[in-house]
Amino acid sequence: MNTPHEIEVALNAYYSPQPFSPNSPALPSAQSKFLGHGIMEIREANSYGKTHFLTIKGEAWVRMLCQTPFPQEAFINPATKEII
Repeated sequence: MNTPHEIEVALNAYYSPQPFSPNSPALPSAQSKFLGHGIMEIREANSYGKTHFLTIKGEAWVRMLCQTPFPQEAFINPATKEII
């Protein structure tokens, strides 16, 4: 499970040429988690100073997040457990 902050860090790494901002206390933890799972890698800094980039695995994960549909509302009859 990921926190909204971690997802924000991954999205920034996906779409922005700049490093994540603001530099929050939770940022190193998120980056460390992603590095450990092969979602992110450290490369030579680009012209904006960004050093943490998504791997192919990380890019696939972000695309999966973006393709997730909105939840649908359903009602369940408590007596029959039927979805209405």
